[in-house]
Amino acid sequence: MRQFAARLILGAFVVLAVACLAGAVARAVSQSDTAYYDGFQDLSGLDAARSTDVVLDALGGARLKIIGAPYTDTQFPASGTAVTLPIGPPEGLYLLAWGDLTVDCDIPGGTGVNVSVEDDAGAQVVAPHAVTAGATTIPLTSVAPLGAKLVTVLELTGDGSSTPKLKSLGASYTSTTMPAQMTVAAAKTLLVYGASTTLTGKLFSDPTPLEPDDGNESALVGQVVTVRAHTAGTTGYKSVGTRTTAFDGTFSMVVKPTAVTTYRAEWAGGTFYTVVYPPASAGVRVDVKAKVSIVVSKYNSRRGKYYSYKRGRTVYVTGAVTPNHYKLDDRAIAGRVVVTVYKYKSTKWVMFTSSTRKLGSTSRYSWPWKPSARGTYRLASTFKGDPTHLGATSKLKYVKVY
Repeated sequence: MRQFAARLILGAFVVLAVACLAGAVARAVSQSDTAYYDGFQDLSGLDAARSTDVVLDALGGARLKIIGAPYTDTQFPASGTAVTLPIGPPEGLYLLAWGDLTVDCDIPGGTGVNVSVEDDAGAQVVAPHAVTAGATTIPLTSVAPLGAKLVTVLELTGDGSSTPKLKSLGASYTSTTMPAQMTVAAAKTLLVYGASTTLTGKLFSDPTPLEPDDGNESALVGQVVTVRAHTAGTTGYKSVGTRTTAFDGTFSMVVKPTAVTTYRAEWAGGTFYTVVYPPASAGVRVDVKAKVSIVVSKYNSRRGKYYSYKRGRTVYVTGAVTPNHYKLDDRAIAGRVVVTVYKYKSTKWVMFTSSTRKLGSTSRYSWPWKPSARGTYRLASTFKGDPTHLGATSKLKYVKVY
């Protein structure tokens, strides 16, 4: 009888352990073709590098950490941040559209939780939203699925003596097993201001992209690709046109950026021969250099590339930076060029003198230079650049002083 009772008790413990384990598994991070779920059974779903002052509660869930000496009144920091690792369909599945984000919290009086959402590039796509006690649902249907992953940022605030607790976080979405890939490249990625370049790209589907020669790639023909541009010094992307993919999935577009520009080719996804494909996008950056001119005037004579001046005569150096950089990108600092003079000595050019000149309102500069010695010189003007345009140097001007 005692053996039977012991076995019964042992069996009860096994059942209880299995039940507890099942409960723990149910609350761990999980992903499926339709949903992501984190029950905060551990902190494996959080980005440790970005999360601050948040720990795992002994009873499950994530809360603010305890501060202060042991065995004293429990104290919590004023705030902490829990940032998730990227959320989305598991490997082998491809996002079609987002559904809802659901956050379940315990929020004692005097505490709070705010949630915001970022895309996989770090741009905020859902503004901070106050979470109420219990489950709060935030629609994600307006978030473009191009990045395929989202990051949730949860800001926890306490009142010093109590803390909110994150109980669970979930996101719903739809996905497909067929990928869509996009490529885009620029014929030239460095241009002088005023020049053009050609963007070329391809839209296709390849379930085995690591084996490009296995014959599984198929072109997505007749699909509309939108090209958008983000110009340095501005916010957001603006559409610059659309192209329809050719028989091999390719497309091209001539662009003429006026400043450093990042182009993105985007396809919204859709059904092609009864197969549903996810959105696809790719980007390329095109740098643009400013254009710097230089002119020397009031010379005595000219022969070929040499401008001749009698010693004591002033060399008037003028020029401009295009486009206008009277004020740099911050609109506070005046643009400048450095005019450098080199002198020919013993079969080589050596730096002789230089002058920093401010640009005027029309982005022009001037410098009256009076050479102190006879010789052969060459001059060039250099603009350092700013976030909108890379720096550049003018052509050389040659001067002889006799």
